[in-house]
Amino acid sequence: MKQDIYLTDSKNNIQFLRDTLTGVDNHLYQIAPAEGKWSIQFILEHLAITESVVVNLLEGPTTETDRDPTAAVHIIKSAFNDHQKVYPNPKPVTPRGQASTIEEFLTTIEENRNKLLDDIQSKGTHDILDSFPHPLTGKMTRLEWLYFNIYHTERHIHQIKMIKQNPELKKSMQ
Repeated sequence: MKQDIYLTDSKNNIQFLRDTLTGVDNHLYQIAPAEGKWSIQFILEHLAITESVVVNLLEGPTTETDRDPTAAVHIIKSAFNDHQKVYPNPKPVTPRGQASTIEEFLTTIEENRNKLLDDIQSKGTHDILDSFPHPLTGKMTRLEWLYFNIYHTERHIHQIKMIKQNPELKKSMQ
């Protein structure tokens, strides 16, 4: 995969998240759409935590490999695009109700995404990060973790859009 493709995919993904958050006021940001469902604030906190966790994996051990560094991307994309499937949320990436603004969360997400991109550019795409085998795919390359973050963010963008379109939440704002 050419470098400019994954850089563009990542940049577009962050911009798509920013665009999706346009028009979200404080009320809509904080309200959960239903019992047991996350507010936009919790979704953004979860994304920020997840991006941070992935960056921490960069510090762990790696293994060189000859395999395609994108081999698991289709599995990741397929799993995250199945909006009927509910995945358990691991405790380390569960939101705790951190009181941050949309912009503060976006800054954290972007900073961590840029750290991952910098790591890919300096160390390459092929090494497998050994610290955490993901339940869906097993151990992944740096590039697969980047696409994990991209498709994970897209999944949550879909949830944010559903919150924004919820007529009951719109009524409660009036």
